[in-house]
Amino acid sequence: MAEAVEIDTLQGSLGDSIWFHFDLNNDVLYLRDQATRNERVFGEENPEGFTVLRTDDGKLAGMTVVNYWGRFGSGNLGSARIHTVKERVAEWAKSHPMVA
Repeated sequence: MAEAVEIDTLQGSLGDSIWFHFDLNNDVLYLRDQATRNERVFGEENPEGFTVLRTDDGKLAGMTVVNYWGRFGSGNLGSARIHTVKERVAEWAKSHPMVA
């Protein structure tokens, strides 16, 4: 009999430049530019409700999206396949300025 495996987070890279971490339990998506991933950043909420992260010199470093799947996902996150979640994250990230 097969056992279900519960996964709390999903993380990886989107191409060579974007790192992502998706906290599945809390529905929070973190995106970071690989080049600034280890730099200190500060965040400001933008009009869309995302926290935009910038380095000390003002360079765009990433963003945090609370209630990501609830706002932009498709279907029940608890029953979504890992590959489907990663594809959705990649599609969404490409349409937002942080990736451009």
